[in-house]
Amino acid sequence: MKSAVKPKKKKAAAGRARLTVRNMDERLRMLVRRAESDRDNLDKLAREWALEREASVRRAVEATRKAEKDARKAEEDARKAEEDARKAEADRDRLARLEESLSKDRVNNENHRSNAARALEQEFAAALPRVMRREHNIRIHPRDVQLRVSRGRQRVEYDIVAPNGEVVLVCEVKSRLTFGDVLKMAGALRAFRRDYPEYAGLKLHGVVAGNIVEDDALALALEEGFFVLRMDGAEIHPATGKDYKPSEY
Repeated sequence: MKSAVKPKKKKAAAGRARLTVRNMDERLRMLVRRAESDRDNLDKLAREWALEREASVRRAVEATRKAEKDARKAEEDARKAEEDARKAEADRDRLARLEESLSKDRVNNENHRSNAARALEQEFAAALPRVMRREHNIRIHPRDVQLRVSRGRQRVEYDIVAPNGEVVLVCEVKSRLTFGDVLKMAGALRAFRRDYPEYAGLKLHGVVAGNIVEDDALALALEEGFFVLRMDGAEIHPATGKDYKPSEY
């Protein structure tokens, strides 16, 4: 009986051994597959990491280049702003010098015009007594001829005022006498009566004078009844004859 049982035990043990080996093979193969899968995953992760690292490096390089470009542009902008500021300062200096020069020119021109106007007024003032006595029998003493007279709230200035006890002549002198100058003179004479009551008992006559008297100015002056004086060569002559009847204001 004992000799018959032993072969079965041996077979069972051999079967279990084969099963164990098979299981081990399967387990080993599973482990190998898992290892291969893990290796594939690691390779995939390694590739993804390498790609991400490469992308990060590219981004870092691009960011560095952009920062350098921005820094160069900021430096160029700063240089340009500094250059523009220097140009603006130079332009302001040139403008200030130009304005100063123009201001001096204006002052010089105004002084020149003022001096020329005063000289012209003095010339007509010196000739007024002689011309008015000779042409219109109006006698005025040279010492009674006044230049640039002004008074009153509006401070109207009269180039020449010349009284003689019977009449008072109020004269406007221009280098070129225009229609507008004559028109203004008509209003100025009315203001004269108001501002100079000491001449209330005298006849008031207007006189307009100029180196050049424009035609429409002459026509208006005669219409207003003004005496008109003008240069004829180096002499001053009236544009009105001996029989001329001036208006009284």
